[in-house]
Amino acid sequence: MTVDELMTPDPAFLGPDDSVRDVIDLLFSLDVRHVPIVRNGELIGMISDRDVRESTLPVLAAFENPDEARKSYDRAAGDLMRGDVVAVERQTPVAEVIDLMLDQKIGAVPVVEAGQRVLVGIISYIDILRACRTLV
Repeated sequence: MTVDELMTPDPAFLGPDDSVRDVIDLLFSLDVRHVPIVRNGELIGMISDRDVRESTLPVLAAFENPDEARKSYDRAAGDLMRGDVVAVERQTPVAEVIDLMLDQKIGAVPVVEAGQRVLVGIISYIDILRACRTLV
């Protein structure tokens, strides 16, 4: 089985100049945990819900200093993204993706066009679990 069979094609993404607030809105509206960051059609990073939680002010601090909270949410997504993102191609065996997820402790992997960094999909542990569920 290959990534192409399980991935979500044409995933939603944001650009590095979009705000952290935009990232949060997208995470909630699509009920996802990972947002690819794309510049000029090429994958340059990823942001997870965990990255957002770790970078934004605690709720209590936001009440005490709303201006700082606003600055935190207005920051550019490019400042928060992880640029060392690992990606796979459509024909990558799912077993390799599982090993990658376990080794890197990540929940989703962007899928790029062969030999390029053009985002064509995303595969998450949910996609893999759904496929496994049909086997039991």
